[in-house]
Amino acid sequence: MKERELTRIWIDFQHGDDNEFWKAQWDMHGSCFYENFNQEAYFQMAIDLYQEVDLVRVLMSQNIDPIYEQDFELEDLKNKLRDALGGVRVQIRCTTPTDQNDRPLPNEIEEIRVCYDPVGNQRVDCEDPDIGCGKIVKWFI
Repeated sequence: MKERELTRIWIDFQHGDDNEFWKAQWDMHGSCFYENFNQEAYFQMAIDLYQEVDLVRVLMSQNIDPIYEQDFELEDLKNKLRDALGGVRVQIRCTTPTDQNDRPLPNEIEEIRVCYDPVGNQRVDCEDPDIGCGKIVKWFI
């Protein structure tokens, strides 16, 4: 596995354990396509797809700066991503943080998923609904 490259592009922001995160990704997603990819090929494809769709670059091209904490209307964000990615629908996963009194804060973007066909040849619409997001979202980082 190309651990150095994965550490740069695909890390575990939530728990900080990249190896466990990668194992979970393989167990959940990669092993389903084992007839098409072995583990090495699966993670190489993840690196290749990341390089093809650098979401920070895509967002910046749509005048969205993911580095600064901002509020976004979820549908507006998804429409801009769809436009920038050739018309395919993404899936956004959010988390609901709490303050020191355990009161919920606005949803934060945890993950933006760009979906591909089973062999990774072309982007396709993500069919599943967004996860845990409200109408207004913030960046996780």
